[in-house]
Amino acid sequence: MRKALLITAITALCVSAVSQESATIAWKPKEGHKTALRIIVNAEVQGADVEVKIRTESTVLKVGEDGKVTIKGTEQMESLSFNGQVMEGAVLGPPTQSTYVMQKNGELISIETDNPNPNPRMEEANVFLFPDREVKKGESWTRTRAADPAKGIRASKTTYTYLGSETVDGELSHKVKIEFTETEGSAPMIFNATAWVSAANGDLVRLEGRMDNVEFDPSVPPGSATVRIERIKV
Repeated sequence: MRKALLITAITALCVSAVSQESATIAWKPKEGHKTALRIIVNAEVQGADVEVKIRTESTVLKVGEDGKVTIKGTEQMESLSFNGQVMEGAVLGPPTQSTYVMQKNGELISIETDNPNPNPRMEEANVFLFPDREVKKGESWTRTRAADPAKGIRASKTTYTYLGSETVDGELSHKVKIEFTETEGSAPMIFNATAWVSAANGDLVRLEGRMDNVEFDPSVPPGSATVRIERIKV
């Protein structure tokens, strides 16, 4: 009898501990902080299997008292392959430079870029909004974005769900499910992913996801792609 009661008590404690797991998921930018990521995209474009590898580097230039964070970013395509044939070097083009202004909660305020083919819809899909409160495992928070036709941005909604903590690449991380969808227009873009962000400072550690109805270039019909992002230590 006592053994049965003990087992019941332990089970109840375990269930309670899991249900009460919570976290403060926050971005803690510091001036001069540098990060680097490798983005790997696999897609089928007009019947061809395409893989793109991109390296991005960013530096926090300023953390204002008003909560605005200014970041300088560089993006360089590392390789491009069509049906397994890899192209490298000058054919990939020069790196692009961008300056981002963001809120500390991850909200995007503005972008200035020398990229000749900017993709504002993709930038909106990539926003990671940090919650304004402590969240429990299984709890969600949302971001809604109004349309801005002048900037080529469609209305959208993103739902984020905290899935718990995990150690990824040797770093304690918060695991978050991301569900982004445009809420207007034909062939709305959808992005479903799982992201792991550092428990220490909110940096992205890893992301795995899939995009549907994504427009890589205005001359190419929307398609689908898988995305993997890995942190590169600098």
